[in-house]
Amino acid sequence: MVFRNSRKQIVQLFWQMVDDTDEDDSQLINEYITMNIVKQPLCAHPNRGRQFVEELIHGHPDQCHFLVRMRPKVFLELCDTIEKKYKMRSSHNVTVKESVA
Repeated sequence: MVFRNSRKQIVQLFWQMVDDTDEDDSQLINEYITMNIVKQPLCAHPNRGRQFVEELIHGHPDQCHFLVRMRPKVFLELCDTIEKKYKMRSSHNVTVKESVA
């Protein structure tokens, strides 16, 4: 993956520039790299979004209201309206409900 290789190259270049460091500096540099350069994906599992939406709809109504500011029934009606009236369609990776949520 080109993007991952470029990050790896950045990290290697960064370490080449810092060859005279003490232990405290090394720890600070490691923390900086971990927090700013080496990023983890927000959603590691492809179905995590679908699972979240299903839990949102079928879980406690207050949770749905807290997260999307509407009750589950209203949320589902909104999704149906957007699909029918505005022709929004699910893709291979993201459903309409996920997009609306």
